[in-house]
Amino acid sequence: MKNTPATQKEIAQAAGVSQNTVSLALRGDARVSLATRERIRDLAQRMGYRPNPLVSALMAQMKRRRPSYTSTLALVMEGPRRKELPGHPSLERALSGARERAGSRGYKVEVFWLQDTKLPVSRLESILSHRAIHGIIWHPRLEATDPPALSWNRFAAAVLAVLDRRFAAFHSASAQPFRHIETALEELKRRGCRRPALAMPGRYEWIMDRLYSGAMLTLPKRLGFPLIPPFSASSWSREGFLRWLEKKKPDAVLTRSPELLDWCRSAGIRVPEEVSLLHLGWNERLRDWAGIDPAAESIGAAAADLVIDQLNANERGIPAVPKMVLTGGRWVEGKTVRSVKEAGE
Repeated sequence: MKNTPATQKEIAQAAGVSQNTVSLALRGDARVSLATRERIRDLAQRMGYRPNPLVSALMAQMKRRRPSYTSTLALVMEGPRRKELPGHPSLERALSGARERAGSRGYKVEVFWLQDTKLPVSRLESILSHRAIHGIIWHPRLEATDPPALSWNRFAAAVLAVLDRRFAAFHSASAQPFRHIETALEELKRRGCRRPALAMPGRYEWIMDRLYSGAMLTLPKRLGFPLIPPFSASSWSREGFLRWLEKKKPDAVLTRSPELLDWCRSAGIRVPEEVSLLHLGWNERLRDWAGIDPAAESIGAAAADLVIDQLNANERGIPAVPKMVLTGGRWVEGKTVRSVKEAGE
């Protein structure tokens, strides 16, 4: 009984095709018919084929030096709409990061806007299969409750930018809320803040699987802060926020909602003298804010890597053990948080 993995030459002999055809088929090249590609992939799996890591590394290096764009990845936007993208600067950066990383590895990225095109998932699958697109980066629509009915066993996939429970079984790339909260609290402590608290709409809690509030249940005590109940989504309004602020008296508020700055100023609350405000999803449009820049371009790059690595390993379908890549963020100085100098250091 043979103990070593099958080679491409042996697969070619078993399939009755050339070794070059096997090589192209395993890379999803459209020059080989869909039926032949699927037959060769199935045969390679049954024969225990494994790519040579040295060859894969060499090919990756060659692609970085001179990308040949041998294949295409689909970036499927379940939401938002294309015209709404400027309102999501972090998502824009994630898409840019995915395109740049894919290009450096020899892939194009084509975006499919499902809400704009009213494209049924069944039709999307047909288009992708016809065009020999086997890699999918998927950005979910938050309002949906069921996973899309795609034949996932035909694709290498990863979920982009959110920790959507519908896709818990898939590889994913996202920000790391726990580390963002930790960095924020450490900075606030350095600046003399003593009562930090969280104010987060339910939308962001859903996006990040309640990891923001989870971090605020454990980290404050470790850093010597009191545990202050967060401002909850059930009462998300200016009036509700101001009542919570008066009752709980935090001296710093961590949030993802830029309207809090206007709410404070309109109520005569001085920022940061009375209350520091820190944005956990900082981007270039929040110029007055201090906060955590989630480095969204790195999230997009990580999602592209997850898909391309599966394609290179001839892996398709829902993985036995999903991989979650959580990227760190960067502290950004701003006018909404008291400075270290003001804290007396």
